[in-house]
Amino acid sequence: MRFFSRRSMRIEEVQALYQQHGPALLLYARSLLGRRDVADDVLQQVFMKLLEQNSIPEETRPYLFRAIRNVALNWIRSESKQVDLAEIDPWFEAPHQDHATRVSLTVELMRVPEDQRQVLVLHIWGGLSFEEIGNVLDVSANTVASRYRYALQKLRVAMRTKDDPLCR
Repeated sequence: MRFFSRRSMRIEEVQALYQQHGPALLLYARSLLGRRDVADDVLQQVFMKLLEQNSIPEETRPYLFRAIRNVALNWIRSESKQVDLAEIDPWFEAPHQDHATRVSLTVELMRVPEDQRQVLVLHIWGGLSFEEIGNVLDVSANTVASRYRYALQKLRVAMRTKDDPLCR
């Protein structure tokens, strides 16, 4: 698989990539980092590096998600801080959910093991296939499918429990 073409990267192309993939990339960064300010910085850093490159990736979307992951993991290693779940604001807007429900979903997403959460965010909000996610995370598509299934199962149980007044 060739990853880069020989075309030069232009500012217009980077802007188009940002407009097309920016929201999903930001959500993925937030799922890794738990903080919007840091996720914004990571996203900006990835696109600044993209501008500095001499070529454009052929498989742009998986490349961008992998770049977000790498920069975020570098930040986590350099900071090595725990994020307090109580300080997390919702990662996304859901048109038919109130703020408390969005915060609750965000908190439950943070409680899903990181490897499963990454798969969930990359597939649902990033729109990547299991094979593309496998390339981003360096695991097989079957492993990705299993992690996705486990993550959904954990979220269903957690959100069902929160919505059921008898379970409180």
